[in-house]
Amino acid sequence: MTCRHLKLILSRIRALGLTRPGGPAAGLPDDFTVSTSDIPYLPGHAEPSRDLPPEIMRQLCDQLPALECQHGVNIRTIVELAIDTGRRPDEICTLAWDCLTRDSDGSPVLIYDNHKAGRMGRRLPVTEATATLITGQKQRTRDRYPRALVSDTEAVRQLIRHRYFQPHVTPLQIFNRATDPFLPAVRLHTLAVLAALDARELRNHVLVITRHQMRREDITQLNELVSIRLTLLFTYSGIDDKRIEPYPSHVAAESLKLMSAPSPRRYRTILYWRPLVPGLNDSDEHLDRAHKLSLFADATVFTGLFYRDEIAAYYRANGLPEPYGQTARRKIVPETLERRVLTAFADSASLFRKTSCAVSFVHGLPDYNGHYGIRELCDICPLGQLDRCRDAHRIPSAGQIHDAARALPEARGLTVASITSRAAAVTGLPGEQPRYYLQHALNFQVHDAAHPHHRRRHGRADVGWEAADD
Repeated sequence: MTCRHLKLILSRIRALGLTRPGGPAAGLPDDFTVSTSDIPYLPGHAEPSRDLPPEIMRQLCDQLPALECQHGVNIRTIVELAIDTGRRPDEICTLAWDCLTRDSDGSPVLIYDNHKAGRMGRRLPVTEATATLITGQKQRTRDRYPRALVSDTEAVRQLIRHRYFQPHVTPLQIFNRATDPFLPAVRLHTLAVLAALDARELRNHVLVITRHQMRREDITQLNELVSIRLTLLFTYSGIDDKRIEPYPSHVAAESLKLMSAPSPRRYRTILYWRPLVPGLNDSDEHLDRAHKLSLFADATVFTGLFYRDEIAAYYRANGLPEPYGQTARRKIVPETLERRVLTAFADSASLFRKTSCAVSFVHGLPDYNGHYGIRELCDICPLGQLDRCRDAHRIPSAGQIHDAARALPEARGLTVASITSRAAAVTGLPGEQPRYYLQHALNFQVHDAAHPHHRRRHGRADVGWEAADD
């Protein structure tokens, strides 16, 4: 007999009145009973296993790299955590920032909420590999939100003390590589750094490259800068495919219009039309749209795509048609595409191939990179700009190049391989930065002899160009 049977018998005895005087159960005390809490739970019915067969798991795990290529590392991490922990997708996606903790012995434990069963703060021991997944995701999340590594004052101090910085000479780009200078979390830092540079009465070119939404109050603040030569370059592609261009181009277009409207103004604006990619944004409609937008800017620069191995792999993983049959070290602008751009902008007097040419033009100055010697670049330049660049063009001697390089310890191995009216070719420099230093100091093109620039496609890949005599 079980507890349940006893509880049932006692209930029936009392229900039938058998405990009354003279009854067969007379004298049975009322407190002799079995309550529900006295009865142990029945064991649950065994469920069939829900584990996926090992061969299926192997296939899923083998496809994780492809999943990452197609949908990104965040989706891969969610799937891996689901595989490792067996938790539901909604439980994975709602994990708290501090979901990973350690037991007293140092073993990793996942803290999660089982919303379906209403059981919060559940603890699940996990492996170190799973813990690494979680810490990696946390780091990627931190990286999505810009954070200042030093104060604005310290950033400016380090900048102007850098050995590659030349007051009134070196062109600067602010917050360009790691973030967008006008993201909400970065905007105030950008404005503070610009004001600090301006307060030092520096006359350097300062390039601020953005695609973010500008504000009307930015006009007032930027117009207060009187020393630096500030240029806002609005990155615009016009690419409609969100797999390639997730940030809408119309935001940059509207910002360009907003910031170009005031007159007069101390800063300048450029339509930074890039990257041009065959099949994505080179239709007649795309070209016409860019031409109309260029009318708002002080100048326009067009350039192509850095089609490198990482980008090619992304195209293939996402099922996108590859624009080129090969990758390249330099940007690709096929000759036929350039011709179509020049035709579409035939009535423009402010279209440029090189960023420095456009930036210098909008400030009424000769090109600070000394492109005048590369004459095929100049066939679309305004005549007035050609005159400025011609008057500033000086071909340096080998001695002058070595004199300029003396300030750089890493340039001790410098060798001048050749000097022509186009450029100086050098060897012995460890990278691009010392070469740029010399180029800005001399206002003359300085090339790496190991990577020659070919005629008619200066700074561009050979892809899409017929061979030309060099």
